[in-house]
Amino acid sequence: MNFATRAQSYLDGWVGEKSTPKWLEGFVSNQLPIVVAILLILLISWRAAELTWGMIPVADVPYHRAPTETQQTRSDNVSSSSDTRLSKVSDLHLFGKAGEVKKPKKVDKKAPETRLNLTLHGVFVADLPENGAAIIAKGSDQKYHKVGSAVMSGVTLQAVYTDRVVLLRKGQSEVLRFPKLKNNSAPSKRKSGKSSKRTVKTSDNFGPGPVSRNPNLSKYRDMLKQEPLKVFEYVRFVPVKSRDGMKGYRILPQKNRELYNQLGVRPSDLVTAVNGVPLTNDKEAMKLMDQLKDASNLQVDIIRNGQSRTLSFDLN
Repeated sequence: MNFATRAQSYLDGWVGEKSTPKWLEGFVSNQLPIVVAILLILLISWRAAELTWGMIPVADVPYHRAPTETQQTRSDNVSSSSDTRLSKVSDLHLFGKAGEVKKPKKVDKKAPETRLNLTLHGVFVADLPENGAAIIAKGSDQKYHKVGSAVMSGVTLQAVYTDRVVLLRKGQSEVLRFPKLKNNSAPSKRKSGKSSKRTVKTSDNFGPGPVSRNPNLSKYRDMLKQEPLKVFEYVRFVPVKSRDGMKGYRILPQKNRELYNQLGVRPSDLVTAVNGVPLTNDKEAMKLMDQLKDASNLQVDIIRNGQSRTLSFDLN
């Protein structure tokens, strides 16, 4: 017995027990079993299809919900508000204003002579003029300056050459040269006979071996310890360079020739080392002033007339 037959017998029994209208008796007995069968078939088919699709794997596809017009407007407002706040914070310059990287001003080779009350006493020439240093005095106050440092208010050291330095003043280059020696400051000829006790006798023709000069320079030792730059009141150093690099320094006298005369050097002498420190190395030469503070003697290596010799000086 199939399902439709059983449903028909059940409905016939139910209809027999109940009193129903004649139009309904015909529907229940003839049409209702067919309708119920169709509904059951549809239900079974839907369920079977659901089970079939459930067994087939489906790739995960990200789901992005399109923003509504209200959400987009709100997002734009928030972004605009954030940009405005960040702009206000940046205007405060909490970490200072970012300035443009300034390139070093080019040295004017035709710069005029400076009229400032400055005196050049010594130079330390490097491979590049922009890396040197100099001893410059403002009045009687001598100071050691590297390129880029302030010599005085509104004036900086721009470049260092063997015979001059270039200053930068109000954006313009100015030249400061060594002071000119007066005629009466030239080396005096030694008279025959006895010489002064403080004067060191020298000869233009050295013999072989080191030459020992032992004048007492103790009066200058305290000066070297307390004010080492004061030595430039007595002598000035002029660097000598060649294509191969630094060769040494020439020592020239200042107005006060007292120390220069005791050293026994001549303007043509080339000083190549002091106390073993080679003056052919700019960096080592710059450290020499500090080393001389504790020195008890001086060993000066010079070249005169093509011959190398050593001069010794006692500082005790």
